Amino acid sequence: MITLSCMELEVSNDSLCVSVICGDLNESDANFTVYNDTEIDFEEFVFDVGGKRDSINFLPLKQFTCWFNYDTLSTTYIVAQGLSENLIYASDTIWFEADSQKYVSGIYVLEVYREQRNQKLSFHFMDEYTGDCRNL
Repeated sequence: MITLSCMELEVSNDSLCVSVICGDLNESDANFTVYNDTEIDFEEFVFDVGGKRDSINFLPLKQFTCWFNYDTLSTTYIVAQGLSENLIYASDTIWFEADSQKYVSGIYVLEVYREQRNQKLSFHFMDEYTGDCRNL
């Protein structure tokens, strides 16, 4: 499957522009995607969000993954690791014990960033994501 960015669609067709174009959104599931805002492409990317672990073979910069549809999604913790040009970039495990949520339906995005000073990965988890196009 190929994931395209909004920029790759014609500008005149803004109404057709969607952030994630592969996979299906299921109303009864927690629909989840990862957005790469690290300034690098990953040959491989692995994430674990509250026990939902998955991997992506190629995650280009400024791109979303295809949709992952989970029956539930818990934000107890988030951890990720990516491989780029034989270098491993990893996050610390971020725990949300007091603020953790359990989601059973909706649209959720994990934006991944890279800290310049130490090359660690960091995150921004968005719930109730509307799917608006990104300004790339």
